[in-house]
Amino acid sequence: MDILRAWLIGRRHRAAHLATLSPGDDIDCRGTSFTVELLDQWLDALVDPTTGRPHLGNAIFYRAGFTGRVDFREATFTGVALFFETTFNVVTPSLTT
Repeated sequence: MDILRAWLIGRRHRAAHLATLSPGDDIDCRGTSFTVELLDQWLDALVDPTTGRPHLGNAIFYRAGFTGRVDFREATFTGVALFFETTFNVVTPSLTT
């Protein structure tokens, strides 16, 4: 299985690395700062063509940070998913008028 450390991948090489991923691969995203765009790119690279949904094996998000919308509802994790010391900075609409 392919273990990939996202923080080592520069923008110009990201597409090539994401193209090597297959559904069910392990990912290691320790310390990665995820924007909505980057998370969507990762999840899109792991879409299982039979289900149309992202399929991750083991996923390590230790000390990762997520900014914006974070949505794993459609994803399947068939391994361990670790979110230790992970931060989520989501801007939500005000409930007051």
